[in-house]
Amino acid sequence: MLPAPATGLASFELTMQQRAQDAERQGQLADAAWAWEALSLARPARGDAAAELARLRGVMQSRVTAALAQAQQDRQRGELERAMRGYLTVLSLQSEHRGAAEALRAIERERNERQFLGRFSRQTITRSTRDAAQAQAAPDKTSAPESSNLSEHATLLAAQGDVDSAMALLAPAALAAGADPDLRRLLAQLHCQRARSLPAQPAAAVVAALRECLRLDPTQESAAASLKALGTAPR
Repeated sequence: MLPAPATGLASFELTMQQRAQDAERQGQLADAAWAWEALSLARPARGDAAAELARLRGVMQSRVTAALAQAQQDRQRGELERAMRGYLTVLSLQSEHRGAAEALRAIERERNERQFLGRFSRQTITRSTRDAAQAQAAPDKTSAPESSNLSEHATLLAAQGDVDSAMALLAPAALAAGADPDLRRLLAQLHCQRARSLPAQPAAAVVAALRECLRLDPTQESAAASLKALGTAPR
């Protein structure tokens, strides 16, 4: 005779444990830690959940320390792009890390200043060699935000807890025809992140956010698992 399917709290435990294990295998340590923490809070008697959470937090702290040190070295060498990626890694593991957030803001200000000065110099040269009409007709390609900048800005906003602003920033470019697939995936991840931040009841908003996540990126297995746990079809 087959065992009865798990229901209620038992089903929640199985879902959270599987989600934590899948997220860690995919390198999504923050998601894995969130799942173990949810399980340990729901079932304090489960010592394995608390132990896994403590282990994972230790791994995350080690990676934060290494990424922060590398980012600081890259910044000192003037390799700002690599430094920004390092600080973003820190925030993906420890979203409340003020040092990484402040460093990103400082680098962004420096980049904006360089971009402005570079654009000002080019405009000055153009005006000295062409007449005003030609200068005004020439398109200024530097004003269009690049996908990488959008991703960095949105990730920084999300890391600071402003997921709605991050989504609003990304949506126009990510939903446009021929959009960068990376922007679309990031927007999907933000919808998943928003779903996790919403209260469990009422479930309609959570379901809507998870479905939008899957619409944008059907490979988001954690969103599909969450919808399944809620007893709702992805559509």
